Amino acid sequence: MFFSRAQEPDFNNMTVEDFLRYFNCRNFDEYFDRTKILNYIEKKAELFKREILGKVFCPRCKSSKTVKILCKNGLSTGFYRCSDCKKKFKAKGFINSRFSYGICTEVIANFAQGKTPREIFQLLVTNKTNYILDYGVLEEIPDEKTLYDILEKSAKKFDGFHRLMILLMGGIPCKTLYCDDAFARKRRKRGMYAITKKNAKLKRFYYAILTMDADRRFTICLHVAPSRDKAAFLAAFSKTKERLKGLPEVIRGDKLKAMVEAAESLFPKERVKHDFRKLKPWEKRDLMRIERRIKDFRKTVRKRQKSGSLKVLSNRAALSVIESDYLNPMEETLNGRSPAQAVGMPYPFFSHDWRKFMIWVDWIFNHMPEILKSGLKQLPGCSLKPCNDSADQLFKERIKLKKRNSNKN
Repeated sequence: MFFSRAQEPDFNNMTVEDFLRYFNCRNFDEYFDRTKILNYIEKKAELFKREILGKVFCPRCKSSKTVKILCKNGLSTGFYRCSDCKKKFKAKGFINSRFSYGICTEVIANFAQGKTPREIFQLLVTNKTNYILDYGVLEEIPDEKTLYDILEKSAKKFDGFHRLMILLMGGIPCKTLYCDDAFARKRRKRGMYAITKKNAKLKRFYYAILTMDADRRFTICLHVAPSRDKAAFLAAFSKTKERLKGLPEVIRGDKLKAMVEAAESLFPKERVKHDFRKLKPWEKRDLMRIERRIKDFRKTVRKRQKSGSLKVLSNRAALSVIESDYLNPMEETLNGRSPAQAVGMPYPFFSHDWRKFMIWVDWIFNHMPEILKSGLKQLPGCSLKPCNDSADQLFKERIKLKKRNSNKN
């Protein structure tokens, strides 16, 4: 059986990474009900301010009845005690480090604006001096090297959340798919500053391939590659094909040879209409939607900028996708909603508020077994049990049946 403990891990302690690893190659609908899970997440998103925001949950029993432990001087020690299981624990931040939500929020928000680590460090020093006094706890400011670690860990967590929501929805329905590359190679100069074979590698820039739903402005994939060839477009289109709910009706873009060849191999012309044309800037019209999205992406990663390494650029790209899909309200096209809301993803929407969104992502990661229990189908050999809400409903239904049978008798 799939749920046997000898072959599979305990699903009561399942993480998001385990869930994505197991269910990317298995049938999700065979074990869970998508509608029940999405309804449960939507109910929690409506009660976000009252039940989740500003509370510390116990890592053992997931209870919110926690008490802060204070010193004799009245200052906080950073430890908490759970009143249900009597466990003493230390509340960890968004990336399970010594840095709190406040520092991580400032770092991620400044990275999303396109600032360098040196500029972020100077901003932290000028605003908070060398230490931050928050709720009676002195917190250290991270240096420039740890800023890269915060960026990498937070981008990995945001990317996992993005993939999880797409998997729970069963894919994103898309009619028209737009694709384009976000960077262009720098023009060669003539004369003494010309690019030679020796320093050609030093002058090379990375590329980001963007695919977007034209109707809802939802960024489906933002793949970062060292070159702009057929292999890079194949990798980007394969990711989009996994995240789509079926094949799109039309795929559009510039008439680039590598892009056309990759689209023909993954999206056959028999089922998908190909519309690749080389247009001038004043003739693009509909393609200006993806050009505006590329401009928003370049705010996070500046145009023609070699951002350290490929890993740093991919981490910045993950932050740009989260900001454009989940935190960016579009008043003209979507009536003040975000692209994720237009697609149908349940989450508490706060425009450009990284702190509240980080708390929501952290709650999803910590309460993954509880979310899975809400839509679990009763299968033999399963180690999971339904959550409290579904158990209460079953109990009420059984009481109603007993009353009906007693009345009949």
